[in-house]
Amino acid sequence: MGSVKLYAATLQDFDGIIKLADELIHLCDWSGRESMLKKSLRDPDCKVYVAKIDGKIVGFIELRLFPDFVEGALIAIVQNLIVDKKYRNLGIGGNLLERAIEESEERNAVELHVWTEFDNQQAINFYIKHGFKKRALLLEREMHREK
Repeated sequence: MGSVKLYAATLQDFDGIIKLADELIHLCDWSGRESMLKKSLRDPDCKVYVAKIDGKIVGFIELRLFPDFVEGALIAIVQNLIVDKKYRNLGIGGNLLERAIEESEERNAVELHVWTEFDNQQAINFYIKHGFKKRALLLEREMHREK
């Protein structure tokens, strides 16, 4: 196995990111995923970092920054962190998360949030290991998706 290259994604990484997302999170309609990724890659308040080994994207993280007027500062959130199952437990997810933390600090965000499923103990342990604390409950309401 070659060394891991970690860098900010560009439109040239589009197909590899989509392929990895599709392998791990199945959708019936991929067109929405594709248009949202293009928007994310062009959005200055969104950073997508990829990890590549031997020319293959094996992981990515999507970081969003947004103003929180109550805090009077930027807040950051890890929207997605995905590592190919064959490449887990090699430090790739940790490296991607550390890069997102650095970006959040560089942009002067006062908080960095992440969420995962209640029963995803492996992810919960991973985030706690990287300094996150259980502080809030995220509630979600499914909204109608246009077809």
